[in-house]
Amino acid sequence: MGLSAWRPERSGSGPDPALDAWRAGVTRRLAALGYGTPRQFARGNVAVLYVATSPSGERVAIRIPDPFRAKARERVSLGNWLALKLAVALLPRHPNLVRFHAAGCLRVDGATGAAARVLYTVMDYVDGAPLLECLASESFRAGGMARASRIVLDVLAGWSALYRRGLRKGDLSPRNVMVEGKTGRAVLVDLHLSPRFLRPAVGVRKFRCTLRALLTGEYEDLRGPYPPVPIAHALACWCPAGDDPVTRRALEDWIMFDAALGEGGCLAGATPRALLAAACAIASRHGVAVGAPGPPRRLWRRLRRPGHGLPEEPTYPRET
Repeated sequence: MGLSAWRPERSGSGPDPALDAWRAGVTRRLAALGYGTPRQFARGNVAVLYVATSPSGERVAIRIPDPFRAKARERVSLGNWLALKLAVALLPRHPNLVRFHAAGCLRVDGATGAAARVLYTVMDYVDGAPLLECLASESFRAGGMARASRIVLDVLAGWSALYRRGLRKGDLSPRNVMVEGKTGRAVLVDLHLSPRFLRPAVGVRKFRCTLRALLTGEYEDLRGPYPPVPIAHALACWCPAGDDPVTRRALEDWIMFDAALGEGGCLAGATPRALLAAACAIASRHGVAVGAPGPPRRLWRRLRRPGHGLPEEPTYPRET
């Protein structure tokens, strides 16, 4: 899956008999369930990712919480198992969401304690590159703001689909957004569905991190007040050869959209569907073809009225 949040195991970290025995047990159990040639692909902050071939012949990714990471430990109970199965069943089939195949409880042979039973989810293997890697690519930026606008719409469309099904969970940070190599479509991955769903406010904060990464080419996980995005910083990312009026206007609108998500903004506390409608309004204004869930032009005019959190003319902090 290649996410920046996931990383291959580093050599030289020293042998760990308990971890090695657990890996071997997981591999045997996955093979017994019919998954061909399972191998550990990467180890993230809270989970281990395996790549295998499903019984139907598809290449899949299998996510298993890492029992050797303290914040990943989760008591395996009937309630947690049912909640996970229900979340997978409710997950919509959407082009901007990774497709889940199955979920269940895995009994690991030879393991003891919290490592003896773990919950797992099976999902599609997304063949593409993480958004953070794409932002560092000149070929990605050559698509202009239309390419960035399309990514924003894809992320919001996937989040809105989750929200409509009652799954108010979605880590929308750029670490968990994959861009497919063939289609260029953004797909939300590593949803790590669990009984603990994030609060909507956390989803907005993670989405703003992705939006700002698209505007500036840099990722920063802000947890306090969000300072305004300097227009010069955004222009340096998208127009390194000089100022372009078309790109500048698009950047100004997306920067105002980011400001409207903040405290006191007209989009603060809005549902993902409302955010998608506002984003469609901005994207269509700059020539991006969208299927907007509402009247884009009318909505954009309403957002730009005085007193709605979006100024008539954008204002930016003085550059130093």
